[in-house]
Amino acid sequence: MMEVRDADEFDALCEHANNSLVVMFMYRPSCGSCKDAALRFEQLREEANRTQARVAFVRHNVETDYGDTSDLSRIHSVRAVPAFLFFDGGAMVRRLSLRDIRRLTGPKPFVEAALAEDVRKLKSTFREVLLSRAPSARS
Repeated sequence: MMEVRDADEFDALCEHANNSLVVMFMYRPSCGSCKDAALRFEQLREEANRTQARVAFVRHNVETDYGDTSDLSRIHSVRAVPAFLFFDGGAMVRRLSLRDIRRLTGPKPFVEAALAEDVRKLKSTFREVLLSRAPSARS
């Protein structure tokens, strides 16, 4: 999976991707929820590879080396991570933010159910975008 460092690199990737859907995982290295979401993102990538979907998966750290907010996160108004952005032809067509697992409280079954719901939401959003916004990705 490719790490995109800035807007110029992402624009070049979108140009190179042609008709492929691009899914960007935006994260912060210090974010505990992002580490769990990274595993879900990898599972989604593996599923797309098995089905031979034409999708490019990329990651982007929303913090610069100096602790500032990255240009891509400012351009796309990402204020909370983990976030998943879906692009078709270089244009963002959907955005999905997951819950912060550190803020979930209650009995363990409740927390597990909330996390499972986030995973279902990510998968269904991916399939919806893949099939409705980018039908050529399945050809």
